[in-house]
Amino acid sequence: MALLSNAIRELPIRFKHLEAQITQGLFQTLKKTRGKSGYDYVSFSFDPNLINEFENRKERNYRIKGIKLYDSLTKKKLDFTIYVYSGVIGGYLIEGANEFDIDVSLI
Repeated sequence: MALLSNAIRELPIRFKHLEAQITQGLFQTLKKTRGKSGYDYVSFSFDPNLINEFENRKERNYRIKGIKLYDSLTKKKLDFTIYVYSGVIGGYLIEGANEFDIDVSLI
């Protein structure tokens, strides 16, 4: 979760509320799925006792793009997209390499 936490800390203030989902333990497990693009999409399962504190079904789904991650293997910046559904972080996608070693301190 360090990757997601560090990325959210670098976002504009209007996204800071998303960090509480991580710090309060909303996410229980993560699952990687290979998408049509050939890259892995990481999704989460949620603590059923906490999900109602964060979920807002009236809020539109959106994605946060334009985040760049440094890959230590390729020495390049990779695209990082966070997906938010009904106010809850649903997952993320790293594009640009199938294998990578992200330096979470360089976002």
